[in-house]
Amino acid sequence: MLRKNIEKLLNQYCAENKSNTPDFILADYLMACLESFDNAIKARDQWYGVCLKPHNIKIKWKSKFKRPDEVGDISMQKLKTRNNNNE
Repeated sequence: MLRKNIEKLLNQYCAENKSNTPDFILADYLMACLESFDNAIKARDQWYGVCLKPHNIKIKWKSKFKRPDEVGDISMQKLKTRNNNNE
C-alpha cells in the first residue's frame, strides 16, 4: 500500500522526470531505503543495549559509550576505529 502510494505521488509530481527513471523503480528504491534505515536503527539499538519503542519518554543509558546526542560530529574513521577496538 505504501509503495503504491509513493509511486502515485512520484507520478503525480513528475518526480521521475529529473532522473528519467520510472516511478515504480523509484518507489522500490525508496522502500529499500526505508528498510535499510530500519535495519540501521535496530543495529544502533543493539549497540547501545536498548529497546526503543514508540512512546518511550525516557531511556536510561547504561553504557560506557556516549549517548547519540552527546557524540556530535564524528568521522566514519573514528567510528570504525572505535568499533574495531571493542571487538
